[in-house]
Amino acid sequence: MPGTIIICIDGSGETMQLSTKHANQQQVLQSDFTGGLNTSCFDSDIAANELSLCTNMEVDRNTGLLRTCKGLRKLCKINVDVTNAAYDVLNKTFLLFTEDYHVYATTDFLRVEDIGQLTGKEKVVTTLWESGVIIASGGQLQYYDGTELKTLTTSPSHCKGAYTRSGRVLTFDDGDQVLYSGVGDETNWKQESNDPSTALFAQIGYKVGGKIMGAINLSSDILFIKDNGMVFRLQNEYPDWKISELGRNIYCRSTTGFTNIGDNVIILGNSTLQSITTTQDYGDMKPANIGQKISREIDALPPDTKLRYVPAWNQLWFIGHTNYVLVMDCRTGGFFERTFEEPVVDIISADNKVYLIRKNAVCDFIDDFTDCGTPLHFLAKFKTNQSVQHILVKKVLLGITPYDTYTEDTQSRLTVGKLSYRFPRRIAGSIQPETSPHAEARIPTSPFLRENTSPVFMNDERVTPTGILMFRARAIYRSSRVPVQIEGIGYSFILNYIGYDMAIV
Repeated sequence: MPGTIIICIDGSGETMQLSTKHANQQQVLQSDFTGGLNTSCFDSDIAANELSLCTNMEVDRNTGLLRTCKGLRKLCKINVDVTNAAYDVLNKTFLLFTEDYHVYATTDFLRVEDIGQLTGKEKVVTTLWESGVIIASGGQLQYYDGTELKTLTTSPSHCKGAYTRSGRVLTFDDGDQVLYSGVGDETNWKQESNDPSTALFAQIGYKVGGKIMGAINLSSDILFIKDNGMVFRLQNEYPDWKISELGRNIYCRSTTGFTNIGDNVIILGNSTLQSITTTQDYGDMKPANIGQKISREIDALPPDTKLRYVPAWNQLWFIGHTNYVLVMDCRTGGFFERTFEEPVVDIISADNKVYLIRKNAVCDFIDDFTDCGTPLHFLAKFKTNQSVQHILVKKVLLGITPYDTYTEDTQSRLTVGKLSYRFPRRIAGSIQPETSPHAEARIPTSPFLRENTSPVFMNDERVTPTGILMFRARAIYRSSRVPVQIEGIGYSFILNYIGYDMAIV
């Protein structure tokens, strides 16, 4: 009836109230991305602390927040093609191994000297010994003591690895035999049955076939990795040593596809990344696949990928002689990706500093987000919220801490759904006069600068900036899926938080 008011009363006799519009509004705010990459499922199914894509960003070692990676600066150019590198800790010398099987040495990258030629043509393996390093390359062993490169002419003719234990040098041939030098003498490889201090040998995996690919320590034992997917464990010392099988189907991709990280041994397989660690169960060792979330990225790595542990950053680098490098943060177990302008062949930690080796150059790391002057590109895609109903995005939030004090154009954007927002611009610097004749009137002259809130000339911020840039914008975006990503070029920053207000409608 016209003019009639209808009041609905439920069984309790009370008047029913209409629901508040968007009463189910909630805030999505993320700052923890220590889970790293997860490409094993859809972006809507990953955890809140994981990313579906992450290029040139990593977890900051001080804050635990996501940040852009360090850039590069070229230290020296090399006129030969480098394939591997090593660092002699005792002599503070960098050793560079080239495609023509020569060895170059340098202490300051100002002078690079050719010190000799390798005896073999296999992958180079080095280990510390006495006052230098032992080098194995498939031929006879070589020894560099800081002054010259010597060939150990009494060593076996086929040495495919180098290892030291209990005052002996260990190597292995192209079969399944491990050879020990005499105690304290890298030149003594003659065996005498009546003298246990002379050279020894042990057969790894009797009658099971396969060849030894590498040897590495785990706790107080040595693990021997064979190309048939078997790993053996050598315990104790001669004559009380014991050789036992640790596991099968633990395939290693290459002779440099394994490394040691504390009490763990990491082995790179064809599509798996195995971690062997000691357990509390009868002092045994247990292998586990830690690369399930990035199996596609692991499978795409080149066959000759080498694993390099960077102790200064507690990171594990997967180097395949390409522009792409997969990185694992050993503190969180998360994986991240890096791309460079030129292929990477090796990485070295020396005296708490890190050096990147390229085919024709050596670089060190800097805070600028550039690769030897070329701005780097970053891209991160976060968890996508998805609903059967529509999601209404009402407000977008972003908080960052820039490393640069002066930025002309960040070229960086936050994208939420189909909405794109430019990063907040930061132009900060010292208070200096303007070149125009009217500049003096615009310079704050108060002695109480901390309480002065007037804008500084050529500065979008106040006189007392906090260092953190916050961005908040109203938004209207409606969809059943809300993907979120950040992308930019040449801008170095820490991501404090990212988020948005949403309601299910």
